[in-house]
Amino acid sequence: MATITVTDLAEALNTDGRTTRKFLRAITPKEDQPGKGSRWLIEKREVRSLKSKFAKWDEARTAKAEPSTKEAEIKEIEELLEPVGAEVEVEPTAEDLAEIELED
Repeated sequence: MATITVTDLAEALNTDGRTTRKFLRAITPKEDQPGKGSRWLIEKREVRSLKSKFAKWDEARTAKAEPSTKEAEIKEIEELLEPVGAEVEVEPTAEDLAEIELED
């Protein structure tokens, strides 16, 4: 049983070790994951299967992270509508002043 490291698998998947470990945790049941400080035992013969699983996992992750076109457009419009930071003073109307005088 030939095994490879997470770093070797990451290279085969064209990604980094951190993303590879996230992927392995996502597809492996909790009870089958190595404990804290332990290492993943990845069989070399599983690499081809892991590549196809990684492609699907990464596609789903990327799609989830990117907002839809409509959401992106709404966000852009909201940003354009945000105040630039200048405060605007509003003069009270005659009605406002009359109400204030009546309250006193």
